[in-house]
Amino acid sequence: MNRNQSHLLRKVKRKGRSTTTLILLQTICGAMPMLIIAEMINLMTHRDTEAGILLIYCLLLTAALMMKALFYGLSAKSAHSKAYETLTELRFEIIAKLKKLPLSFFKDHRSGELSAIIDHDVEQVEVYLAHGMPEITAATALPA
Repeated sequence: MNRNQSHLLRKVKRKGRSTTTLILLQTICGAMPMLIIAEMINLMTHRDTEAGILLIYCLLLTAALMMKALFYGLSAKSAHSKAYETLTELRFEIIAKLKKLPLSFFKDHRSGELSAIIDHDVEQVEVYLAHGMPEITAATALPA
């Protein structure tokens, strides 16, 4: 990995911390309903349970699902905003590097080729940052 790649990777990791935290909270809240339902089944099959206790568990279940939805929305918003911030910075960095190149470089490379790098290739980073990284984080956190 060269110096530019490691610089970009550090920047992405630093910007993704808040998103990762929200995804972890979403994953925890997503696992809680399974545990609550398992406990409700245990209470109903092994003991004479009062309706009030089951109502409390139903409220806990509803709260966990609402928290999961809240953290999902916040993490998706955060992931997308951080991804677009990173894309903008990356494009500015590419343009700054292009400005430093000699004119002979532009003679050898078509403007469409450079435009494709700035537009299409950088856009592929967004797919990972906004969609791939959150999914990988959630898939890793759930078994843990």
